[in-house]
Amino acid sequence: MLDVQKNMKKKYYLIILLLLALTSFTITDVFYKKTYVYKNITGNTETTNTLLMKKKKDDYSITETSDLGITNSVYSFKYVLKEMHVQSAKEDSDYKFTINKRKLSLKGRAFGRKIKREYTLADRWVQDFTFGLRPFLNSKRQNYSFVILSPNDFTTNELIASKDGIEKIKIGDTTYNTQRVKITLPGFKSMFWKADAWYDLGTFDLVKYRANKGPGTPMSTLVLDSKK
Repeated sequence: MLDVQKNMKKKYYLIILLLLALTSFTITDVFYKKTYVYKNITGNTETTNTLLMKKKKDDYSITETSDLGITNSVYSFKYVLKEMHVQSAKEDSDYKFTINKRKLSLKGRAFGRKIKREYTLADRWVQDFTFGLRPFLNSKRQNYSFVILSPNDFTTNELIASKDGIEKIKIGDTTYNTQRVKITLPGFKSMFWKADAWYDLGTFDLVKYRANKGPGTPMSTLVLDSKK
């Protein structure tokens, strides 16, 4: 009789421990949240981009709010982009990208016109540099090729990211030890456009980004203003 009672107690304690573990995991996920605030400076114009990152069951959900509108992105826990939904009343746009392996779909309204396209990508898809290059940063690779879609005409463009040394940069009162990354078009096309990005070596957070939108356009600089 005593042995039966002991076994019952052990089973009871085991069930309680399992429930506590599951509850703890769920609560952690519910309250996991990071907020990034970036300042975007172009000439004398300064705007703010705010990104709210939450953890869901199997993905990260990232909501970016700017003067143009709202972009909702879904990333896997390995920072592989799965979908992106762009909404902008200012540009009369509401469209969504979804991907299945190398098959990328675009559907919705862009600049006041209905749009529906299908792409078979030649390489991995990266649509933003805030989180999209984290798999590269967390690897020993020196170069990383990918495909990005132009937000203006939705044509595909092949780009190459290259690690370009370690630099200390100061933004406000904070000094970051960063991995500098150069992003260019392949081959001779690199003469026409390039971008520079600096990522915190400890967290892979984007702390600075500098580029223009093409020949003859002004240079823009994005800097991390705060994070919590």
